[in-house]
Amino acid sequence: MKTVHLVGLVAGGAALAALCGSGIAAADDQFNGQTYAEAEQALSKAGMSSRVGTVSGDELPTGQCIVTESRTMGVVGSSGATGGSEVVLDLDCNETAATDD
Repeated sequence: MKTVHLVGLVAGGAALAALCGSGIAAADDQFNGQTYAEAEQALSKAGMSSRVGTVSGDELPTGQCIVTESRTMGVVGSSGATGGSEVVLDLDCNETAATDD
């Protein structure tokens, strides 16, 4: 009986690690300081998918917003299987973000 419990505990720990996105960090902060349009173009050329995470402000069109953080996240489908990864872009859409050096 002890072996069965140990196997279940190990399997549960592996599933939890997968759900928490362990190990995928290739594009973390790679796009910081770029406009959303520039980041999207680079991601598209690389064949990668993305989505907007958080948005601060509403003064600029989305394409002109500045990326403040980027990170790669694993995609988990409804079945629990991983479906690759996507880059999440956090944006600053305040007018001052686009004019600051």
